[in-house]
Amino acid sequence: MKEKRHHRKRFQNRRFLTSVKKLTPVGIIFMTAAGLAMAYLTDRTRIVNQISVGSNTVSIKEEFEPPRKQETGDNIFKKKIQIENTDKTDSFIRVFMEFSDSSIKDLAQISPDGKNWYPASEYISSDFQKLPENWIYLSEAEDPLLGGYYYYTLPVKAKETTVPLADRILVTYSDASQIRDFDILVTADSIQTYINEENEDGSFTAKDVSEEAGSWKMAWTEYMERR
Repeated sequence: MKEKRHHRKRFQNRRFLTSVKKLTPVGIIFMTAAGLAMAYLTDRTRIVNQISVGSNTVSIKEEFEPPRKQETGDNIFKKKIQIENTDKTDSFIRVFMEFSDSSIKDLAQISPDGKNWYPASEYISSDFQKLPENWIYLSEAEDPLLGGYYYYTLPVKAKETTVPLADRILVTYSDASQIRDFDILVTADSIQTYINEENEDGSFTAKDVSEEAGSWKMAWTEYMERR
């Protein structure tokens, strides 16, 4: 978290694409990708491990239009967040999104469609029932293993993109002393739609669960328990 400096009015945004994970029929293989967007510039570095049995990579697609400067009153900027499956394998996707400064979060609202606005503190809550289609949030209190992430409940096919998780951000300052730099942190993880089922002889068989009810949670739980 940045040091709080009330005399500065420069707005920053950072975006991270990290910990893109792979699940394969023979076990777990890790792949990492990293991206950083600061202010108006983007720099990305991606490392991909090639494997013969399939892989999965995702990319954060973002339309970000920050205000030239923050002022007292309403500050609205575009922050459209979608995740693209950039590989050849269907995947389940989850996203972490958080404000770096909790005091800014208390002043902010998030719009999923550019029309309806909801307090950011509610948007990042398992009690919130108006997330965009196919998105769900699990809190750590609700699920210690999977909590703290937004989950996309449908498999994302190769080369396809999720419904936007958010579209715009609104921060309202009642006086100039509240204005400060802050980041909105976004990460995306993905796993394949297969789980490893253990056979009686101790071996494992890959099973595609994408068509089963609650398959997203089944796959993520199986993956996290095997980490």
